[in-house]
Amino acid sequence: MCGKCCYQDIPLTVSDVHRIALGLAITDGEAFCLCVAEQAAPKAGTFSLRKRADRACCFLGEDKKCSIYAFKPEVCSFYPCPEILKTDAALWQKLYLSNAPHEAFWAHAIAETYTKQYIARFGTRWDEQGYFEALAKLEYHILSEKTAWSLCAGTFL
Repeated sequence: MCGKCCYQDIPLTVSDVHRIALGLAITDGEAFCLCVAEQAAPKAGTFSLRKRADRACCFLGEDKKCSIYAFKPEVCSFYPCPEILKTDAALWQKLYLSNAPHEAFWAHAIAETYTKQYIARFGTRWDEQGYFEALAKLEYHILSEKTAWSLCAGTFL
């Protein structure tokens, strides 16, 4: 709970924005405007979480706790504290791989793809139709893959 990871560039997907909207009980448009930065995440090519003037995540409380922890961006669940990486790369990788099941990484990768497609069309500005199209495609893709995996798993049992 040091909050150090909250000062990094935090990639954000359309799925994350939707989850934040639901968690805060606001519209997706309000959540988008609240948390999507004007510039895309430099390394990920997705949205970037808006930061405060001190460069911390806009949801980091003064107590160094996440104010949206229950519905935080997916990537925040994957990455262990960056300070561990500086001193013990093997432990960091072990924690990284144990923080989420394969399905969560896979769903996040799909969400990144649809977010990148949104950014290619609309940049980081709000476009209601484009946003909901991306979200619908993402949900359909994930549901289709889960159904296919379930069917395949049933044939091997």
